[in-house]
Amino acid sequence: ELKLPKLRTLDVFSGCGGLSEGFHQAGVSETLWAIEMWEPAAQAFKLPQKGDVEMLCGGPPCQGFSGMNRFNSRTYSKFKNSLVVSFLSYCDYYRPRFFLLENVRNFVSFKRSMVLKLTLRCLVRMGYQCTFGVLQVGVVG
Repeated sequence: ELKLPKLRTLDVFSGCGGLSEGFHQAGVSETLWAIEMWEPAAQAFKLPQKGDVEMLCGGPPCQGFSGMNRFNSRTYSKFKNSLVVSFLSYCDYYRPRFFLLENVRNFVSFKRSMVLKLTLRCLVRMGYQCTFGVLQVGVVG
């Protein structure tokens, strides 16, 4: 069995760190840093330097994309949608080898898929090879 080193990961919009904890439990990565606006969570991590981050994972706020949010056309939800750009800027700055951007299913079809297309275009121009998929979390755990 081939044992690969764990990826040094930056978790963006980390909340309590559930997404990166899943990668940790799967043996894929070790989250060394997180970016989070809630101060107690943010203090748990230090900020990385360029070249330190091997994997970036994050789930930018999805209120404006979610079909479950009846207020998704309000200004605050539209602002939350723009935080995808923050995720892209972290990819551009840290240039991790791998990244995972998680969001709700409507992210794929929002504004006739324009947000998805622009996101993929930005990542490809940064030099990344990209793929996307819709997962049912109940199936994968």
